[in-house]
Amino acid sequence: MRGSRGSIYSLANNYWGTTSTALIDAAIYDFYDDFNYGVIEYQPILLTPPETAYPFVASVTVATSEGAATQVGAEPISVTVTFNRDMDPDVQP
Repeated sequence: MRGSRGSIYSLANNYWGTTSTALIDAAIYDFYDDFNYGVIEYQPILLTPPETAYPFVASVTVATSEGAATQVGAEPISVTVTFNRDMDPDVQP
């Protein structure tokens, strides 16, 4: 988002997938990176995505017959993909 120096833009109440201001600052290119741009304010940060957010993968769990696993070998596994909200299975993503 480019704007003239002195402009202030609000991205408040946005879900970033993190609450780390260091990560969010790294994702934003604004006045603090180039003084020819405007300032982007992003606080407060949403802790959970709103219902209107585009569906995205919230978590992935891998399990063996013994339960959740962080390492697997040559064995049957199950993979559970959880989205941030229910998806319509009749609509191709």
